[in-house]
Amino acid sequence: MLTRVEIARNDLMMADKYLKQIAEVDPNPASSNMTIAVSLLQAMIELSRKDYAAARATLQEVRKLHEKQPSGQWMDQELIAYEAMTFMREGDMESAHRLLAEADTLGEHMLTKLMQCEFLLRRRQPELAEYYLNELEQKFPGMIQYETKIDLQLMRAIAYYEMDQSVKAKTTLIDLVKSAAQENHVQPFLDRLDICQPLLQSTLKSESLPQYSRYFIKEILSKAEQMLETELEYNGENASVSAREREVLNLMSFGDSNRDMALKLSVSESTIKTHITNIFSKLKVNNRVQAIMQARKMGLL
Repeated sequence: MLTRVEIARNDLMMADKYLKQIAEVDPNPASSNMTIAVSLLQAMIELSRKDYAAARATLQEVRKLHEKQPSGQWMDQELIAYEAMTFMREGDMESAHRLLAEADTLGEHMLTKLMQCEFLLRRRQPELAEYYLNELEQKFPGMIQYETKIDLQLMRAIAYYEMDQSVKAKTTLIDLVKSAAQENHVQPFLDRLDICQPLLQSTLKSESLPQYSRYFIKEILSKAEQMLETELEYNGENASVSAREREVLNLMSFGDSNRDMALKLSVSESTIKTHITNIFSKLKVNNRVQAIMQARKMGLL
């Protein structure tokens, strides 16, 4: 429990400390339940650090263990949803979509539905995302814990904003910030910064925004900037820009259009647009020329 709290606060050093304490209490658990629980927390810490390769490796090991020693606490579709989350946050929407479709065939699960909502928001389908959010709340009313409520409310605010319902979006966000700020739960916002940053920045301009809410939003944006700077200093941004995004960057440098890139990579044009949006966000640029120049500067091309 303490590990999850520290992850939500983005205090990853403390999260690591508590996780080690859990492992030391029972180093050789009799069942797979505890091993999987600890490994999932480890994956969430790695994901919060944007160490996507490590998070994927951890989750793949979890799935292998669950296959050999089925856990009574965890369901297959739940573990698949965690893996889909990792691909989604990295920007590999095709892999995320494939995994979510696989999870869906195994039956309904709250986390699968939650990740489907986030997937739809990242694919710029806010109306459908809102529909799924409503469905999730109706089907799992007694299972939604505090952390999940934050995720739900944040995604609902993003959906409103993408549907040009600015007043509802800001009202929902301000109400969420009031709750999240009390526990300093910044990680849910950092996890989805690429899709919630415009709403955060727009809300900051509201004159009626309470001072503590203004401070909390500024703290989120400041942490995000610090994290990006750290990523940019690490090995030419290899930890930040995915392999597929580097392929897109390479084709972009040759002047390929979205259509050309989609044909060469055997994906849809909308997927290419998503990759480009993620590239712009990660490299902190506004157009293709700037992206190519920054990528060359970083050694990505």
